[in-house]
Amino acid sequence: MYTCQNCSGLGTLTFRASSQKQVNYIQAACPICDPELEGDRVNYLLSQSGLQPEEYSWSTEYLANMTGKARAVDTARQIIAAAPQPQGWVSLFGPYGVGKSGLMKATVAALCRLGVPALYRRADDILSEAKAVFSDDPAAQDVSERAIK
Repeated sequence: MYTCQNCSGLGTLTFRASSQKQVNYIQAACPICDPELEGDRVNYLLSQSGLQPEEYSWSTEYLANMTGKARAVDTARQIIAAAPQPQGWVSLFGPYGVGKSGLMKATVAALCRLGVPALYRRADDILSEAKAVFSDDPAAQDVSERAIK
């Protein structure tokens, strides 16, 4: 089961507020996993997914009736159906322009809309981030740190 990284599954956050004479603890609902804040959670997940805002509403249905796409679309649907606990990585390969990126973006968007954290990354982005992590160049390391956050 998914454990919220914001509150460690507790559902609340505790803040310490102190003055010179007094220490107070303030409890607030976790903005990521509180059921009353579901829309906020979905918006947060989408904002962290690697998708552009115009891709947040994408669906696998746009490829469903295209020739040669049935197996890929069926796999995407199986991943989405496993929500809220899909597991593993998905990697698509094939010639340029056949819909790989679109299908992955639609899958990530669908999972996020279901409240499941999902991340879209292109292989060259992953390789660039890895290269920057292991580079001796401080500027490259700064790029890597920004990409990871």
